This record gives sequence, C-alpha cells and structure tokens, in this order.
Amino acid sequence: MGSGQVTGPRVVQRPYSLPKGKVVGMNRACTTLAAALFILASSAALSETIAEVKSSASDWMQVTVEGIVTYLEDDECYVESPDRSAGIWVLGPTTGVALGDSVTALGTASTLLGEPAVADATISLHGSPCEIRPFGMPNRTVGGASVWPMRIWDRVWRCYLDGKQWKWRWEWTRASGATNTGLLVRTWGTVRSIYHSVVNGASWFYIDDGSAAVSDFGDTGVMVYGDAEIEQGDYVAVTGISSTEPSNDDPSRLIRVIRTRGAGDVEVLAPNPGPPPVYPFSDEFDSPTLDTRWIRFAPWASGSLSLTERPGWLTLTPRMGEFGITVGQIADGEWEMEVKLTAEVSRDSRVVDQIFSVRPAYGPSYDGWWLSLPSPGGGANFHQTSTSISVCSKDLGTVASTTLYFRLRRSAEYLYGSFSTDGIDYSQEVQGSYQGTAVVLGARATYQGSVRPAFTFKVHIDYIRFTLVDGGGDQ
Repeated sequence: MGSGQVTGPRVVQRPYSLPKGKVVGMNRACTTLAAALFILASSAALSETIAEVKSSASDWMQVTVEGIVTYLEDDECYVESPDRSAGIWVLGPTTGVALGDSVTALGTASTLLGEPAVADATISLHGSPCEIRPFGMPNRTVGGASVWPMRIWDRVWRCYLDGKQWKWRWEWTRASGATNTGLLVRTWGTVRSIYHSVVNGASWFYIDDGSAAVSDFGDTGVMVYGDAEIEQGDYVAVTGISSTEPSNDDPSRLIRVIRTRGAGDVEVLAPNPGPPPVYPFSDEFDSPTLDTRWIRFAPWASGSLSLTERPGWLTLTPRMGEFGITVGQIADGEWEMEVKLTAEVSRDSRVVDQIFSVRPAYGPSYDGWWLSLPSPGGGANFHQTSTSISVCSKDLGTVASTTLYFRLRRSAEYLYGSFSTDGIDYSQEVQGSYQGTAVVLGARATYQGSVRPAFTFKVHIDYIRFTLVDGGGDQ
C-alpha cells in the first residue's frame, strides 16, 4: 500500500490539510475589527523570547521574536530558539529565507487552531545560520499540555467504585507534560494507515508506538503530514515540527500532528514484515529453498541444511561433536503430525551416538520468533548405531530399518506418539506430558577419542504433515 493511495474506512479531505497560513488567513477574516482596535491601542512592538510569547495570554499584542528556521513554506515557517527551549509558528511571506537561517519575526501574538503563533509577520534575516537537532519523544509526549481553551485529550483505563464493586471504564483525560508545539522533534511507530486527498493533494499518515496516543476517526497515534515511500505496517522514525489541529470527529479536541519538511524526514527502520506466519504447516520439501516459516535455532545450531540432494528431502547434516542442527515451527493447539525420514549412518566405532529427534520445545519468544532448546522427555527419537527407537520417553526397542514414520498427537496437555516402518502398521500409542508450544526437528552426533572420525550421518526428511484436531482439516 503506497503513500499515494487512500486507505482505511474514510475518504475525506481534512479541513486543515492545506498550508496552515492559508487556512488561518480565511479564519482570521472574522477578527479584522478586533485587530484594528488593538492597533489603535498600541503601536509599539514588544520584543520577547519565543517562550515568553507562547506563555503570554495577551493575544493581539505586537511582538518581535528571534530564532532559527526549522520549517519553511511560501507563507509560513516555524522558528525555534537556538537553545531549543521553545519554537513557534510564524505566518508571513518567507521570500529569501532558507531552513537553518537565523531570523527576526515582527507580528501579532495569536492562538490559532489551538497553537501559539505569530501572525501577519514580517520576517527578516538576523545573525548566522545554525543547525537545530530534534528532540526524541514517544507519540504520547508530542504536543504536551496544549494551550487553553482547546486541549489534547487522551483516553485512560480507570477503576471506579460502583456501589460495592470496583469496575473499569475508559475515561477522557487532558494530555500532560511540557508544551512542545513548534519544536523540531523525532518520534517513531508503526504506520497504521495512509491517506491522500484528491481535492487538495495533501498526504498524511498515522504512526503508533503503542503509548496510547489518541487521534480521530478511529486512527490512533500521531498524524504525520508528508509524502514518503512507505507501506502500511512499516516501522518508521519521523522528524518534523510538533503541532496540533482540531479533531475531525470532535472539533473542540486537539490531536497531535507532526509536520515533516520532505520525504527525507521519514526513515523506514523496519519494513512491513508481511502477514504473520500460519502455524503449524505441512511441508513436502519439494522446493530448493526452505520455507521461511521454519525457524532455525540459535545460537547453538551447528551443521548444514540441504534441499537439493534429492527432490522431496530436507537433509539435516550435523557437525560431529557439536550441539547439532535444529529447525522448528510453532505448533500450539491440538494437532496430529506424521514425519517420514530415512537415515544414512556412520559405521565408525568411534561414533558414540547419532540421533534424530522430533519433540516439543518451549517458546516462542516474540522477539524474532526464537525457540529455546528442546525440552527433555516427550517426543520421538531415532538412535544409530543401535537403531533404537524411543517415543514419549519410553524405549520401544530396536528396528532393522533406517526408514521410519513417526506420528505424534497433541491433545490437551499430553503428547501421544507411535512409530512405523511402513507408514501403515503403527505400534501402540504411549502417553507422555507435553510442555511446549513448538515442534522441532533436530539431528546431532557425538564421538569418543581425540580424532574426529569421517562423518556420514545424515537424516533425510521426506515430509512432515499436520492435521488439526479442532476441525481445521489438513495443513
């Protein structure tokens, strides 16, 4: 989903998506009389710092402020103090001004769209250019405690006493924290939705970092004005001016806005990972590449994977004396699984054990879908040189064949297992406890002595098939 598309439940033209100077110019037409009365009462401009102008309640006072230009359009800009203590929106012609210039702005102190501003400004160069670095902050900090009478509001989950019972409900609360509108800031989050107005060409999107920032029309997080090459689901960092504007669904409430200065202000930190993998899934291993839903263990995995030696085989080749090589997938819920394998074993007497395992594992961690080591106990093991079989921790003796079928079934908190040499006549099922949310396939080998023997142990897995017990059918 690109940034040039209209997405989500609404296709609207935001009333404030034109440059703010133009919108405010229209809104301010009704205040001409008040402005004229002020000009008659005062003709002297008061020189104040940006912070003093923003904290003053004296709208319509003529003021002069100095600062560094951090945002620039033809008829508006943002100016920030060199010490980054405050920034303010300035409306007026910006001919001859560039980003980073030090300027003086002479105009009228105002509060427009809930944001302090210097309107009808005359802007002139003053001093040397300077670079302003952004403040980093989470979504919910953007804006801070806004200026009365319009405020940013958020919803909080609060407990209240109803008679003799405590209950929970959503309540509106005013945003808190230091006011930071007008400052150059940097925030981050997942792109939730992307919009583009075909009426005025404005583009905007919403990012959400999970800090419970509230926006409008069902969108959460912070609204960002800008046209960047992003996709829904991308995790991005955004640099721009902290700003506000009235909510479309409640004009008395302000929402947080970031005004970017170009596509370079939007950095994709992690692209959209795509839909989450569906587990468990069957695999016939008929592709030259391993399905990306398989998870390879780390950091203990040691050995090689192959899908090219024979069509329909996943070959696990562990390194001698190492932890082995293991792949797995999430297999929570109730399921039945069948695995067919053929082993090539080493006949060297120095090889102590060659083992293939299919067993439960703890996990997953949601940080990169990392699995822990397999849990001891339940599962199915094939050992060579003795070619012994164990299922769910119970020794079932030895078999002559190196082609085997294992069947495992997860039901409630138990794992049932059996094996066959022909895929038809399975031995009696035995029961064991199940302590995992994943199934892993692994191979390892150990040896005795100081010299590693020539190593030939490989396990060729023909297929793994899942059937979901809860009515999901074959996977």
